[in-house]
Amino acid sequence: MSVLKHTWNFRNVSTPHHKAAMPFYKRALGAALSEMQNAQPFHSGFKVGCAVLDTFTGRLALGSNSEYGAGYGRATSRALHAEMSAVDKIRRYLNDGDKVIVAVIGDAPGPVTPCGDCRDYLHTFFPMDTEILAANVRGDVDILTLSALLPDSFRAARQNLFSDSEQLLMRAVSYSFNRGLVLEPGLREGAAILTAKEKVYFGARVDTASYHPTSALASAISAAVATGDFDITAIAVIPNTPILSGLERQRIFDIFDVLHRLDTGTIFMADPALRVILQTTSRLLLPYGFGMATIGKDGEIQALIENLRAMIK
Repeated sequence: MSVLKHTWNFRNVSTPHHKAAMPFYKRALGAALSEMQNAQPFHSGFKVGCAVLDTFTGRLALGSNSEYGAGYGRATSRALHAEMSAVDKIRRYLNDGDKVIVAVIGDAPGPVTPCGDCRDYLHTFFPMDTEILAANVRGDVDILTLSALLPDSFRAARQNLFSDSEQLLMRAVSYSFNRGLVLEPGLREGAAILTAKEKVYFGARVDTASYHPTSALASAISAAVATGDFDITAIAVIPNTPILSGLERQRIFDIFDVLHRLDTGTIFMADPALRVILQTTSRLLLPYGFGMATIGKDGEIQALIENLRAMIK
């Protein structure tokens, strides 16, 4: 295996463990950088490399991103992510208790972290204390953990202070929970969106036989954007998992990121009966977020938003 030599700028080496693990870090990062050259991002043009290193056996698995759909050499909106490719190659060889290091690298101004979907995938196979090395081709590296990428940031909401529109939002998300085409009851979920115009939109989950569901959240976001009412101020969800998935966090992060509301947009999470309602912000929900700016598309998205605003005036 050819591994590119590189100088790495570790920005948060703070413990004796970090210093002792430095040979593992450098090996994983070099391998990820080499693998990045094999990426085929036909649509986005954004290459990502990933390496998963088993620190006990020394086994190394590599993956790079590829985008597909609509014929040879073309892509629409689907991708095989580098992290998923690498993990799939090594998971069958791991035993309970094996420690791995995951290195992710891309060409961006700052270190590239796994997207929300990949954070879910990593969490499926690895414990929350797994170390994630986020890097860019310039050599900047952040040493993170999976728990830092999927934090429990929700806190109790002060329901007695809810505005009339926020109360309507919560009734809508409860209503949406039972609206959907799901393969089994345990997959039910709800989502609703509140906009600056004080309008509420809700979505429904639609499952498919190939298990590529349209989530209630994606459906709700689409309902708002399709009408041109995309100035979203709050999102409410009833998830089908104990914690909100990384993929749903990514969807929330993306919409508030392009609206420049990462710190002011509110996310509520509730149970179907609305007995418990929690809240957070999108920046806290997906720290070290992977967004449009990461792949260099933020300018294009901002221009599109301004054009849409002009159309609906």
